[in-house]
Amino acid sequence: MKIKGTIKKIAIVLMIAAFTFAMTACGGSDDGSGGSDGSGNSGSSPKFNFGDIEWSVESGKNDGYDVVRFGYVNNSEYDISGFHLDFELKDDVTEDDVNGYEELKKKAKDMEEEPTELTISANTTKYVPAGEEFKNGICNLDGTVQYFTDYDAYELFEPETMTIEYISGNKIHTAYYDYEKQKVSYDEPETAYKWSDSELAKKLPKPETKIVVPGFDDEDSFSADIYCADEDVYNNYIDACKEKGFDKNIDTNNEWMWDAENKEGDKLSLIFQEEDDHLSVHLDKGEK
Repeated sequence: MKIKGTIKKIAIVLMIAAFTFAMTACGGSDDGSGGSDGSGNSGSSPKFNFGDIEWSVESGKNDGYDVVRFGYVNNSEYDISGFHLDFELKDDVTEDDVNGYEELKKKAKDMEEEPTELTISANTTKYVPAGEEFKNGICNLDGTVQYFTDYDAYELFEPETMTIEYISGNKIHTAYYDYEKQKVSYDEPETAYKWSDSELAKKLPKPETKIVVPGFDDEDSFSADIYCADEDVYNNYIDACKEKGFDKNIDTNNEWMWDAENKEGDKLSLIFQEEDDHLSVHLDKGEK
């Protein structure tokens, strides 16, 4: 299937922004509850207790290949729309230690950076209601889409920062926990559902889901990230786009990517990430 260059870039960014089990001793036992004394809470976000997140990491398989998997239990009172956990190498890890693992050694060489600067991350935008669990995420290596595969090498790393995006009212709140400083901080909350009134956005149906975040929005292009989007939401949105006139030059060669045009030549691309309940929308204005 031929993918437009812009869409290919978006897909890569989403995957990076883009997806924990047996190692509970390294996981959710940290309290990190924060508070009014140095928590960084400006008062505009309800306090999030990071001790309510039980995360863990374990070895696993993906399509028959070794990977390092992660997961977490949401014991908080809030629905969570984003979980991000970044790991750094422990202070006492040396370059020789890193070079003892072929995967890490090769990645450092490919990235042209010092081996002791490598990182791993666990990311997912899967919507996890209060009291429920996320399973079978896959850790990525050094901020790329490359899966982290060597569970033995995980012993060289420790958690650096956890980021939680959670829902309260009609707002998305973002909280950070710094493991070294044992400190919680917050971003300003954002509206959970936003849709543009631009001319291009008006050509698309408004998605029926809880969270929508616009991206590009000008006279030539429009994009948006749609969260809490399962397979039904994806298929229903395709049908709604067809009703809006995007029924020309439809490309369905990929199950989770859908391209189409309308009679004005506007080009629409949808990319669905089933594992994260995430649908990205990109519309380019046609030459007509």
